Amino acid sequence: CGAALPPAPQRGICSSKWKVFIDQINRSLENYEPCSSQNCSCYHGVIEEDLTPFRGGISRKMMAEVVRRRLGTHYQITKNRLYRENDCMFPSRCSGVEHFILEVIGRLPDMEMVINVRDYPQVPKWMEPAIPVFSFSKTSEYHDIMYPAWTFWEGGPAVWPIYPTGLGRWDLFREDLVRSAAQWPWKK
Repeated sequence: CGAALPPAPQRGICSSKWKVFIDQINRSLENYEPCSSQNCSCYHGVIEEDLTPFRGGISRKMMAEVVRRRLGTHYQITKNRLYRENDCMFPSRCSGVEHFILEVIGRLPDMEMVINVRDYPQVPKWMEPAIPVFSFSKTSEYHDIMYPAWTFWEGGPAVWPIYPTGLGRWDLFREDLVRSAAQWPWKK
C-alpha cells in the first residue's frame, strides 16, 4: 500500500477501499518540489493559465455579471481605500482577505474584484464566457483564478485563539500533526 502514508487507524493494513487515494497521495508526495524561488516565480505557470481567459481584458459588463450572480464577495479599491459589500458568507475569511489586501493597497490601482470565500470553485469551464472570480480552491475543470488561502500564512489574522498569527507554514504544521498523532494514538 506504499510506505509514505501509513495505513488508516484501526485497519492494520491498507484496505482496497482507500488504496486508490493513498496511492494518489503517495505519488503527489514523491513528485512534490517546494517553491524555493524568493520571487515566487514557480507560481507563474498557474497565474498565466488562470488569467488566459481574460487576456482580452475584463469589461464593466463582465464585472456587473459576476456581481449579479453573487459568486463571491464584491470588493472595490478606490483611491487606496478598500470597500466591500455588506454581505459576506464567512466573515472571518473576508477579514483574512482584507488583512492582506490592506498590506499592499498603496501599490494597487483603482479596481474591483469578486473573491469567492466558499470551499469550492464557482466558474465551471462550460460556463461561457468565463467570468473573473478569485478562489482559493479550484480544479482543472474551473476558470476560477487561484489566490493563496490566507489561513496558511504567518502574519495573518487569528484562526483560533491557539493560532494568534494564523496557521503559518503548512509544511511545519503537517510535521507537527504527524508528531501529535504518534503521541496521541486513536487507541488511547
